Amino acid sequence: MPEKPTLLWLGEGPPPESLRSAAGGDWNLQPTRPDVPLAPQLTAATIAAVRPDGRLRESPWIWKLLHELDRSPAVAVFMLPEYARGGWSALDQRKGQFLCIRDDAPHEELAVLLRAAVVF
Repeated sequence: MPEKPTLLWLGEGPPPESLRSAAGGDWNLQPTRPDVPLAPQLTAATIAAVRPDGRLRESPWIWKLLHELDRSPAVAVFMLPEYARGGWSALDQRKGQFLCIRDDAPHEELAVLLRAAVVF
């Protein structure tokens, strides 16, 4: 039986219910490990679901993450609140292997985006 692709969770706390539902039984949903450097975790992942939460204003954190993504095969799915215009704008201006979705999007919409990210 083939191994499930890894969906890496980068966010505060546990993954939201919408992400757990979207992942269903198709993904190996794993939280990031703070004791392990991010680069090898991204390299082992197919998709990294990112909800920056309070880090939206921490541009060094976001730029470091985008740099690490550029060096890995993982595709990021940024889950951003609608009101985070600065985050949306910053990501709109950058090219890279990532997609964006509202953090309150229904799990069905998120599941479609996860499938699209695989072929991104």
